[in-house]
Amino acid sequence: MKWYLFLFLFLGCQSPEGPVYEQLSDSTYVNLIIDMSIADVAVNREANVNLDSLRHALMETMQSNYHLDSLQISQAIDYLSEDLPRMKRIYERVSEQLNLRIDSLSMRK
Repeated sequence: MKWYLFLFLFLGCQSPEGPVYEQLSDSTYVNLIIDMSIADVAVNREANVNLDSLRHALMETMQSNYHLDSLQISQAIDYLSEDLPRMKRIYERVSEQLNLRIDSLSMRK
């Protein structure tokens, strides 16, 4: 009987863990989308390069930065699209951050 009580208490005290992408903060989403945007531009601007190896290198970098594989990144974006007000806030922050980067780069010229 003691073991059942112990087992019940042990299992009852564990916090439920959802998928990793459900636990991402807004700032992580902002950084992830910014990195994806920059990677997309880098891949699409390069000619005469092995695009598969470039995509692979970019995906490895994103995996090491965010600890998400390509499927989880796709699921994270799908998950975000289900919450439109949050997605709008995040994309507004992405736009602001990208515009700041563009402005700082144009000032360097």
